[in-house]
Amino acid sequence: MKVQPGSIAPALMGAADQHGHPVSLGDAAGKHVLLVFLRYASCPMCLLHIRELSRRHRELASAGIDVIAVFHSPPRRIARHTARMALPFRVIANPGFTLYKQYGVVSSWLRLAASVFAPSFYAGFVHAAMLGFWGGAVDGDAARMPADFLIGPDGTVLASHYGRGIDDHLSVDAVLQIAGTLTPAVAEVA
Repeated sequence: MKVQPGSIAPALMGAADQHGHPVSLGDAAGKHVLLVFLRYASCPMCLLHIRELSRRHRELASAGIDVIAVFHSPPRRIARHTARMALPFRVIANPGFTLYKQYGVVSSWLRLAASVFAPSFYAGFVHAAMLGFWGGAVDGDAARMPADFLIGPDGTVLASHYGRGIDDHLSVDAVLQIAGTLTPAVAEVA
């Protein structure tokens, strides 16, 4: 079941970051949380998105937004594929897909196939390759789609974005706009 804007965000039960520290939505005390569900750790499109979040982290932090990323790969694979980026935010390894299920993040072979034939995929893949993100072993579910949730300081989901393809994420600009214009009002991002 999809998590809708206006609902209370499900807790991150049993989640730990890349350093083994427990992670809770409450850790952001008074901030918005951008919860980003990615695919497996070597996914070139996911690494592009993580790179963009990392590159614009100061901007997000200045707007009072704490980023938490979730991969369905084991911690060692995440560390190997993200090490050179020195990520300034927490990353959760969720190979059992418990958080994906809580947030209604789906798997779709049809959307995966459609993604590979979309023009944006090729532009993104070329960009990823130029940055050295070539891909690698697929951990878990190759057809799992990405999703993004902007959660307010009170735990209310302000925006939900379920990816229609493997490169479909809520942009940083959209996150900043929503966080700046929405207080308790809500929006579902198509």
